[in-house]
Amino acid sequence: MKSALYLALLIGTLAAPSTLRAEPTQPHHACYEAEGFPSSSQWRKQIRRWNDVRPLSPSLWETYQAYSVAKKERPFAQKHFRNDKQMHCYIGCRIAQDTSLKAAQFVGWAKERRDLTDCDSGTHFEEFDYWVTVRGAELGRAFSSASDCIYWCEFL
Repeated sequence: MKSALYLALLIGTLAAPSTLRAEPTQPHHACYEAEGFPSSSQWRKQIRRWNDVRPLSPSLWETYQAYSVAKKERPFAQKHFRNDKQMHCYIGCRIAQDTSLKAAQFVGWAKERRDLTDCDSGTHFEEFDYWVTVRGAELGRAFSSASDCIYWCEFL
């Protein structure tokens, strides 16, 4: 129960437009260097650009469902697929099958935004990851089973 409440609060925070528009408050040098940018200004420019392409937000309930699907499917994806792009495709596909294309697009965008602003050298923002997630979501709307997602995402 406690973890479900925490997840709902986190999703509510992520879904709030003001939160997603805000720029990180940690020292610039700690973040832009950890994120692989040569300067703070280039890093902040990328944050603003990414905020400008933010997809429409699904409902809070749909966002919660989408994150639940991603959390449930991630261990399988990590074990089954040989590369990161296949995992993004598969998780986007499964989210779209269980929720909607809109939810999958938003969750994919928010994941990359978190990677861009988390100041963690262990995660990396990759715009292409988002587009692969969206492509997987489009496949998920066209096909109805997890096995379809596996089959089509293995081509990446």
